[in-house]
Amino acid sequence: MNQQIINLRAFAITLIVLGHSIIIYDSSFTLLSTDVEMPLFETLKHLVSFIQLKLFFSISGFLMCYKVVKWRNLPLDEIFNGAASFVLNKFKRLIVPLLCVSFLYMDPIKLLIGAPGYTLGWNFVAQQLVCVNIGHLWFLPCLFIVFIVMFFLLALVRNSKTRHIALFFALALLTYKSGIFPNVFQLNEVAYYMSFFYLGYLINRIKLAFHEYRPRIKHIFTTVLIIVIGGILWKITSIGYEFYLSVVMVTLCYAVMPTSRNQVVDAISNNSYGIYLFHSPLIYLTAIYTPNINPWLMLFINFFVFGFVAYIITRILENSRLRFIVGKM
Repeated sequence: MNQQIINLRAFAITLIVLGHSIIIYDSSFTLLSTDVEMPLFETLKHLVSFIQLKLFFSISGFLMCYKVVKWRNLPLDEIFNGAASFVLNKFKRLIVPLLCVSFLYMDPIKLLIGAPGYTLGWNFVAQQLVCVNIGHLWFLPCLFIVFIVMFFLLALVRNSKTRHIALFFALALLTYKSGIFPNVFQLNEVAYYMSFFYLGYLINRIKLAFHEYRPRIKHIFTTVLIIVIGGILWKITSIGYEFYLSVVMVTLCYAVMPTSRNQVVDAISNNSYGIYLFHSPLIYLTAIYTPNINPWLMLFINFFVFGFVAYIITRILENSRLRFIVGKM
Protein backbone atom coordinates (compact mmCIF):
# COMPACT_ATOMS: atom_id res chain seq x y z
CA MET A 1 0.00 0.00 0.00
CA ASN A 2 1.08 3.59 -0.63
CA GLN A 3 3.20 4.61 2.39
CA GLN A 4 1.67 8.07 2.41
CA ILE A 5 -1.79 6.50 2.78
CA ILE A 6 -0.49 4.33 5.62
CA ASN A 7 0.75 7.48 7.38
CA LEU A 8 -2.51 9.32 6.67
CA ARG A 9 -4.55 6.48 8.09
CA ALA A 10 -2.45 6.49 11.27
CA PHE A 11 -2.90 10.25 11.52
CA ALA A 12 -6.67 9.96 11.00
CA ILE A 13 -7.18 7.27 13.65
CA THR A 14 -4.99 9.24 16.09
CA LEU A 15 -7.25 12.26 15.59
CA ILE A 16 -10.35 10.13 16.13
CA VAL A 17 -9.02 8.62 19.36
CA LEU A 18 -8.00 12.09 20.53
CA GLY A 19 -11.44 13.48 19.71
CA HIS A 20 -13.18 10.69 21.59
CA SER A 21 -10.85 11.14 24.55
CA ILE A 22 -11.79 14.78 25.15
CA ILE A 23 -15.37 14.80 23.87
CA ILE A 24 -16.71 15.20 27.41
CA TYR A 25 -15.36 18.79 27.40
CA ASP A 26 -17.33 19.68 24.28
CA SER A 27 -20.32 21.74 25.45
CA SER A 28 -22.26 20.79 22.31
CA PHE A 29 -22.01 17.11 23.21
CA THR A 30 -24.88 16.55 25.65
CA LEU A 31 -24.76 12.77 26.07
CA LEU A 32 -21.88 12.98 28.54
CA SER A 33 -21.05 15.89 30.83
CA THR A 34 -18.59 17.17 33.41
CA ASP A 35 -18.48 20.05 35.87
CA VAL A 36 -14.93 20.83 34.76
CA GLU A 37 -14.51 23.43 32.03
CA MET A 38 -11.59 23.03 29.66
CA PRO A 39 -11.78 25.58 26.79
CA LEU A 40 -8.49 24.32 25.33
CA PHE A 41 -9.82 20.78 24.93
CA GLU A 42 -13.16 22.02 23.62
CA THR A 43 -11.42 24.04 20.91
CA LEU A 44 -9.13 21.13 20.12
CA LYS A 45 -12.15 18.81 19.83
CA HIS A 46 -13.80 21.14 17.31
CA LEU A 47 -10.60 21.30 15.23
CA VAL A 48 -10.21 17.52 15.31
CA SER A 49 -13.85 16.94 14.37
CA PHE A 50 -13.47 19.22 11.39
CA ILE A 51 -11.03 16.89 9.66
CA GLN A 52 -10.92 13.41 11.26
CA LEU A 53 -13.72 11.46 9.56
CA LYS A 54 -13.57 13.45 6.34
CA LEU A 55 -9.99 12.29 6.00
CA PHE A 56 -10.98 8.69 6.78
CA PHE A 57 -13.69 8.71 4.09
CA SER A 58 -11.29 10.27 1.59
CA ILE A 59 -8.76 7.49 2.22
CA SER A 60 -11.42 4.90 1.32
CA GLY A 61 -12.11 6.81 -1.88
CA PHE A 62 -8.39 7.07 -2.61
CA LEU A 63 -8.03 3.29 -2.39
CA MET A 64 -11.22 2.73 -4.41
CA CYS A 65 -9.55 4.59 -7.28
CA TYR A 66 -7.15 1.69 -7.90
CA LYS A 67 -10.13 -0.57 -8.55
CA VAL A 68 -11.87 1.91 -10.82
CA VAL A 69 -8.74 2.44 -12.93
CA LYS A 70 -8.87 -1.26 -13.85
CA TRP A 71 -12.38 -0.72 -15.24
CA ARG A 72 -11.40 1.85 -17.85
CA ASN A 73 -11.72 -0.44 -20.83
CA LEU A 74 -14.42 -2.75 -19.49
CA PRO A 75 -18.07 -2.58 -20.66
CA LEU A 76 -20.58 -1.53 -18.02
CA ASP A 77 -22.38 -4.86 -17.94
CA GLU A 78 -19.13 -6.63 -17.07
CA ILE A 79 -18.45 -4.14 -14.26
CA PHE A 80 -21.98 -4.48 -12.89
CA ASN A 81 -21.68 -8.26 -12.96
CA GLY A 82 -19.04 -7.89 -10.26
CA ALA A 83 -21.29 -5.77 -8.06
CA ALA A 84 -22.60 -8.71 -6.03
CA SER A 85 -19.14 -9.90 -4.99
CA PHE A 86 -18.12 -6.30 -4.22
CA VAL A 87 -21.16 -5.76 -1.98
CA LEU A 88 -20.63 -9.13 -0.25
CA ASN A 89 -17.00 -8.26 0.46
CA LYS A 90 -17.94 -4.90 1.98
CA PHE A 91 -20.73 -6.55 3.97
CA LYS A 92 -18.22 -8.95 5.53
CA ARG A 93 -15.73 -6.16 6.28
CA LEU A 94 -18.17 -3.56 7.59
CA ILE A 95 -21.59 -4.92 8.57
CA VAL A 96 -20.44 -8.18 10.17
CA PRO A 97 -17.97 -6.30 12.44
CA LEU A 98 -20.74 -3.78 13.15
CA LEU A 99 -23.06 -6.51 14.44
CA CYS A 100 -20.34 -8.31 16.40
CA VAL A 101 -18.89 -5.23 18.10
CA SER A 102 -22.31 -3.72 18.76
CA PHE A 103 -23.99 -6.72 20.37
CA LEU A 104 -20.94 -8.39 21.95
CA TYR A 105 -18.83 -5.43 23.08
CA MET A 106 -20.26 -1.91 22.90
CA ASP A 107 -23.83 -2.59 24.03
CA PRO A 108 -22.87 -4.80 27.01
CA ILE A 109 -20.38 -2.20 28.26
CA LYS A 110 -22.83 0.69 27.96
CA LEU A 111 -25.72 -1.28 29.44
CA LEU A 112 -23.65 -2.48 32.40
CA ILE A 113 -22.40 0.98 33.35
CA GLY A 114 -25.73 2.70 32.66
CA ALA A 115 -24.70 4.88 29.73
CA PRO A 116 -27.30 7.56 28.87
CA GLY A 117 -29.80 6.48 26.22
CA TYR A 118 -29.11 2.79 26.74
CA THR A 119 -32.07 0.88 28.15
CA LEU A 120 -32.60 -2.71 27.12
CA GLY A 121 -35.93 -3.23 25.37
CA TRP A 122 -37.60 -3.85 22.03
CA ASN A 123 -37.26 -0.20 21.03
CA PHE A 124 -33.55 -0.38 21.73
CA VAL A 125 -33.19 -3.50 19.56
CA ALA A 126 -35.21 -1.88 16.77
CA GLN A 127 -32.94 1.17 16.83
CA GLN A 128 -29.89 -1.04 16.53
CA LEU A 129 -31.32 -2.91 13.55
CA VAL A 130 -31.91 0.31 11.61
CA CYS A 131 -28.48 1.63 12.65
CA VAL A 132 -29.78 4.35 14.97
CA ASN A 133 -28.31 4.90 18.45
CA ILE A 134 -25.22 2.86 17.63
CA GLY A 135 -22.64 5.32 18.91
CA HIS A 136 -19.36 5.56 17.03
CA LEU A 137 -20.32 2.50 14.94
CA TRP A 138 -22.47 4.73 12.69
CA PHE A 139 -19.35 4.98 10.53
CA LEU A 140 -19.65 1.35 9.38
CA PRO A 141 -23.15 1.30 7.81
CA CYS A 142 -22.47 4.77 6.43
CA LEU A 143 -19.27 3.68 4.69
CA PHE A 144 -20.96 0.48 3.49
CA ILE A 145 -23.69 2.45 1.69
CA VAL A 146 -21.18 4.98 0.36
CA PHE A 147 -19.11 2.16 -1.15
CA ILE A 148 -22.17 0.67 -2.88
CA VAL A 149 -23.44 3.97 -4.27
CA MET A 150 -20.00 5.09 -5.42
CA PHE A 151 -19.36 1.71 -7.06
CA PHE A 152 -22.13 2.42 -9.55
CA LEU A 153 -21.50 6.16 -9.89
CA LEU A 154 -17.80 5.73 -10.57
CA ALA A 155 -18.52 3.00 -13.09
CA LEU A 156 -20.77 5.42 -14.98
CA VAL A 157 -18.42 8.44 -14.97
CA ARG A 158 -15.04 6.70 -15.05
CA ASN A 159 -13.93 7.82 -18.56
CA SER A 160 -15.58 11.24 -18.77
CA LYS A 161 -13.98 14.43 -17.40
CA THR A 162 -17.25 16.31 -17.78
CA ARG A 163 -19.17 13.69 -15.79
CA HIS A 164 -16.51 13.71 -13.08
CA ILE A 165 -16.80 17.47 -12.67
CA ALA A 166 -20.61 17.26 -12.64
CA LEU A 167 -20.49 14.47 -10.07
CA PHE A 168 -18.19 16.46 -7.79
CA PHE A 169 -20.55 19.43 -7.72
CA ALA A 170 -23.59 17.17 -7.33
CA LEU A 171 -22.04 15.46 -4.29
CA ALA A 172 -20.98 18.83 -2.89
CA LEU A 173 -24.59 19.97 -3.08
CA LEU A 174 -25.65 16.70 -1.44
CA THR A 175 -23.27 17.45 1.43
CA TYR A 176 -24.79 20.90 1.81
CA LYS A 177 -28.33 19.45 1.85
CA SER A 178 -27.56 16.32 3.90
CA GLY A 179 -29.79 17.50 6.72
CA ILE A 180 -32.95 16.72 4.74
CA PHE A 181 -32.21 13.00 4.88
CA PRO A 182 -33.31 10.74 7.78
CA ASN A 183 -30.81 9.20 10.18
CA VAL A 184 -32.17 5.69 9.53
CA PHE A 185 -29.25 3.60 8.22
CA GLN A 186 -27.23 6.81 8.64
CA LEU A 187 -28.53 8.18 5.33
CA ASN A 188 -27.94 11.76 6.46
CA GLU A 189 -24.28 10.93 7.11
CA VAL A 190 -24.05 9.09 3.78
CA ALA A 191 -25.22 12.24 2.01
CA TYR A 192 -22.73 14.37 3.96
CA TYR A 193 -19.59 12.26 3.60
CA MET A 194 -19.95 10.90 0.06
CA SER A 195 -18.26 13.97 -1.41
CA PHE A 196 -15.18 13.42 0.77
CA PHE A 197 -14.98 9.80 -0.38
CA TYR A 198 -15.05 11.13 -3.93
CA LEU A 199 -12.46 13.78 -3.10
CA GLY A 200 -10.02 11.03 -2.09
CA TYR A 201 -10.78 9.25 -5.36
CA LEU A 202 -10.07 12.42 -7.34
CA ILE A 203 -6.80 13.08 -5.53
CA ASN A 204 -5.53 9.63 -6.42
CA ARG A 205 -6.90 9.80 -9.96
CA ILE A 206 -5.07 13.06 -10.60
CA LYS A 207 -1.86 11.58 -9.18
CA LEU A 208 -2.15 8.54 -11.42
CA ALA A 209 -2.99 10.67 -14.44
CA PHE A 210 0.05 12.84 -13.79
CA HIS A 211 2.32 9.81 -14.08
CA GLU A 212 0.47 7.98 -16.86
CA TYR A 213 -0.63 10.79 -19.14
CA ARG A 214 1.90 13.59 -18.94
CA PRO A 215 0.97 14.93 -22.43
CA ARG A 216 -2.57 15.52 -21.14
CA ILE A 217 -1.55 17.18 -17.90
CA LYS A 218 -3.08 20.50 -19.02
CA HIS A 219 -6.51 18.86 -18.91
CA ILE A 220 -5.92 17.79 -15.33
CA PHE A 221 -4.95 21.30 -14.30
CA THR A 222 -8.04 22.60 -16.06
CA THR A 223 -10.20 20.22 -14.04
CA VAL A 224 -8.54 21.25 -10.77
CA LEU A 225 -8.87 24.92 -11.69
CA ILE A 226 -12.60 24.54 -12.29
CA ILE A 227 -13.02 22.85 -8.91
CA VAL A 228 -11.00 25.56 -7.14
CA ILE A 229 -12.94 28.34 -8.86
CA GLY A 230 -16.17 26.66 -7.82
CA GLY A 231 -14.92 26.50 -4.25
CA ILE A 232 -13.98 30.19 -4.28
CA LEU A 233 -17.43 31.07 -5.53
CA TRP A 234 -18.94 29.06 -2.67
CA LYS A 235 -16.76 30.96 -0.24
CA ILE A 236 -17.60 34.37 -1.65
CA THR A 237 -21.31 33.66 -1.59
CA SER A 238 -21.11 32.00 1.86
CA ILE A 239 -22.78 28.89 0.39
CA GLY A 240 -20.96 25.74 1.39
CA TYR A 241 -18.12 27.62 3.09
CA GLU A 242 -17.50 24.80 5.55
CA PHE A 243 -17.42 22.31 2.70
CA TYR A 244 -14.90 24.38 0.76
CA LEU A 245 -12.64 24.75 3.79
CA SER A 246 -12.93 21.01 4.50
CA VAL A 247 -11.87 20.18 0.93
CA VAL A 248 -8.83 22.43 1.32
CA MET A 249 -7.87 20.87 4.66
CA VAL A 250 -8.22 17.28 3.44
CA THR A 251 -6.25 18.07 0.29
CA LEU A 252 -3.52 19.71 2.36
CA CYS A 253 -3.22 16.55 4.45
CA TYR A 254 -2.34 14.63 1.29
CA ALA A 255 0.03 17.38 0.17
CA VAL A 256 2.07 17.61 3.38
CA MET A 257 1.96 14.03 4.68
CA PRO A 258 5.47 12.54 4.37
CA THR A 259 6.13 9.19 2.71
CA SER A 260 8.83 8.11 5.17
CA ARG A 261 8.23 4.90 7.08
CA ASN A 262 8.01 4.51 10.84
CA GLN A 263 7.31 1.23 12.65
CA VAL A 264 5.07 2.81 15.29
CA VAL A 265 3.06 4.65 12.65
CA ASP A 266 2.77 1.44 10.61
CA ALA A 267 1.52 -0.47 13.65
CA ILE A 268 -1.11 2.16 14.41
CA SER A 269 -2.22 2.27 10.78
CA ASN A 270 -2.39 -1.49 10.32
CA ASN A 271 -4.55 -1.80 13.44
CA SER A 272 -6.56 1.39 12.92
CA TYR A 273 -9.81 -0.45 12.17
CA GLY A 274 -9.77 -2.36 15.44
CA ILE A 275 -8.65 0.70 17.41
CA TYR A 276 -11.64 2.57 16.02
CA LEU A 277 -14.02 -0.27 16.91
CA PHE A 278 -12.86 -0.87 20.47
CA HIS A 279 -11.68 2.48 21.83
CA SER A 280 -14.80 4.61 22.04
CA PRO A 281 -16.90 2.46 24.44
CA LEU A 282 -14.06 2.55 26.98
CA ILE A 283 -14.25 6.31 27.45
CA TYR A 284 -17.70 5.88 29.01
CA LEU A 285 -15.96 4.36 32.02
CA THR A 286 -14.15 7.58 32.90
CA ALA A 287 -17.02 9.79 31.71
CA ILE A 288 -19.52 8.10 34.02
CA TYR A 289 -17.41 7.11 37.04
CA THR A 290 -14.82 9.94 37.16
CA PRO A 291 -16.17 12.81 35.02
CA ASN A 292 -14.61 15.56 37.15
CA ILE A 293 -11.02 14.39 37.38
CA ASN A 294 -8.17 16.57 36.17
CA PRO A 295 -8.64 17.04 32.38
CA TRP A 296 -5.03 16.11 31.65
CA LEU A 297 -5.45 12.89 33.60
CA MET A 298 -8.67 12.26 31.69
CA LEU A 299 -6.76 12.73 28.44
CA PHE A 300 -3.99 10.39 29.56
CA ILE A 301 -6.37 7.59 30.57
CA ASN A 302 -8.66 7.90 27.56
CA PHE A 303 -6.03 8.51 24.90
CA PHE A 304 -2.99 6.52 25.99
CA VAL A 305 -4.34 3.83 28.33
CA PHE A 306 -7.61 3.05 26.55
CA GLY A 307 -5.95 3.55 23.17
CA PHE A 308 -3.41 0.89 24.09
CA VAL A 309 -6.17 -1.41 25.39
CA ALA A 310 -8.00 -1.07 22.07
CA TYR A 311 -4.74 -1.87 20.25
CA ILE A 312 -4.17 -4.99 22.36
CA ILE A 313 -7.73 -6.22 21.77
CA THR A 314 -7.19 -5.75 18.04
CA ARG A 315 -3.91 -7.69 18.09
CA ILE A 316 -5.50 -10.54 20.04
CA LEU A 317 -8.36 -10.82 17.55
CA GLU A 318 -5.98 -10.67 14.59
CA ASN A 319 -4.31 -13.83 15.86
CA SER A 320 -7.55 -15.71 16.47
CA ARG A 321 -10.42 -17.15 14.49
CA LEU A 322 -12.28 -13.92 15.13
CA ARG A 323 -9.89 -11.91 12.95
CA PHE A 324 -12.78 -11.11 10.58
CA ILE A 325 -14.10 -8.67 13.20
CA VAL A 326 -11.12 -6.40 12.61
CA GLY A 327 -11.26 -6.76 8.84
CA LYS A 328 -8.73 -9.57 8.49
CA MET A 329 -10.03 -12.28 6.20
